[in-house]
Amino acid sequence: MYRRIAHLALAEHGLDPLGDPEQLALAEGLRVSWRGAKAGCGIHVPGRVVVRWDGDARERGLVIAHERAHHHLRRYGAPLANESDAWLVTLELVLPWRERARWPEARHAPEWLIGVMGMRKAA
Repeated sequence: MYRRIAHLALAEHGLDPLGDPEQLALAEGLRVSWRGAKAGCGIHVPGRVVVRWDGDARERGLVIAHERAHHHLRRYGAPLANESDAWLVTLELVLPWRERARWPEARHAPEWLIGVMGMRKAA
């Protein structure tokens, strides 16, 4: 289910799935707003992603992808999804399994995440 939701979301616009997370969000119909760095996270409200993160750009990309995941879970039929569900979709949005050969060039994914995902087997 998680890969399918991420695949549907990424197929909408034809952009490079390893591309700039803010551009991906915009192509998916989401506005991205920035609000200082107090919480180190983001929130999703209908049609918008609010990011509260001014740290590392790779970590910020992960936060944007996580809020995109919440949006796509609702959009593709999982309105009762929880944070665990959103994180599983997030992983597929940031580092799609179909693009695993290109993971080392993913400029918007934290290096630790690339390492963890690289340990995973095909499901």
